Amino acid sequence: MNEKLLEEVITMTADSLSVSNSYHFRVPPTTLVGDGISVKIGEYLEGLECHKVLIVTDRQIVQLGLMNGALRSLRRHKIDFTVFDEVLPDPTNTIVRRGVEALNSCCCDGVLAFGGGSVIDAGKAIAVFANNPLPAREVIKNNTKLSPRGKLIAVPTTAGTGSEVTDIAVITDEDNHIKVPHQHQLFIPDMAIIDPLLTLGIPPAITAATGMDVLTHAVESYMAKGVCTLGQALSYSAIQLVATYLPLAVGNGKDQYARRKMAEASYMAGMSFSNAGLGLCHAIAHQVGARYKIPHGVANALLLPEVMRFNMLVRLDSLREIARAFNLRVEHLDGKEAALKAIEAVRELTAAIGLPTRLEQVGARTSDFAALAAQAMDDPTLQTNPRQVCQADVIEVLQRSF
Repeated sequence: MNEKLLEEVITMTADSLSVSNSYHFRVPPTTLVGDGISVKIGEYLEGLECHKVLIVTDRQIVQLGLMNGALRSLRRHKIDFTVFDEVLPDPTNTIVRRGVEALNSCCCDGVLAFGGGSVIDAGKAIAVFANNPLPAREVIKNNTKLSPRGKLIAVPTTAGTGSEVTDIAVITDEDNHIKVPHQHQLFIPDMAIIDPLLTLGIPPAITAATGMDVLTHAVESYMAKGVCTLGQALSYSAIQLVATYLPLAVGNGKDQYARRKMAEASYMAGMSFSNAGLGLCHAIAHQVGARYKIPHGVANALLLPEVMRFNMLVRLDSLREIARAFNLRVEHLDGKEAALKAIEAVRELTAAIGLPTRLEQVGARTSDFAALAAQAMDDPTLQTNPRQVCQADVIEVLQRSF
């Protein structure tokens, strides 16, 4: 090795070792927020140079007429579209394959996902897998090499999953009855359009479930192994907003201000967990939701308090801050007492908005816990849980939540 090359190798090694405490923070290139802003979708898609889009949605969205303003805007700006409205809750590989066939058959150059978290996850998967074979039992990860996708635009109609901002698409493997969280930067939409008015007609039960999904995203990402200063600031604000405005949105679905604040909370929590990761609650909730056919937000709400208790061993300070985000006075309490206040606040909020607080209420069976725990140990969201987890720990969380 000549002297110049040796010097370059030494310099490169030294430079690499000098980097520390770094992190990546990825969000959609453009986000638009505003009451009624979805009626300008045609203008925004024209700016993205989309000429024909596949609108991924569900039949209820179509029947409720939530897209009417958006469709008028697309026609006004001469953007062709085809509607694929076959998405069901917890979209499966089969639904994604049908969506890919629809996208390819109509030669669309973009996907407009218009709906709740299931719709947006399906839209993201359709956009990505249109140019990449849909994996069989393979979990897409950030280091997976994928071909580029067409344009991807997400319009949420619920304040819950944060899917409009994340790099994750959760698709159900119907053969094995498990939810598979694929994660890749290609799942991040090119544009997120957040119109709180689209959430006004959501029933209280769905508002409650999706709202607890927001809270779980915020709490888990606040304590996640990969958390950073930006993420914690977003998570903390999201917890504050949920604590204040979720009861109002559940109690009066026409409260526009509460709906807007929940939409913002969902987006902020989505930005945080997309970068910091989640944890044990989601790892178990994915399995519980698929097994017992309950909404994802409900599964999270049932498990979150006991997961917080489990992680208390390594996140006392974080739980104290979460208690403060709930506007609780904990200055006079020691670390454990303050942490328990945060846990109780989550449990009380769950009950106040009318959701079940115990797994036995949704038909869970203790005989299933070993299998659920084994599946949870393979869930990618477990990798960023702040405390190390073994299968016996998962079973204990399930038992305490039962």
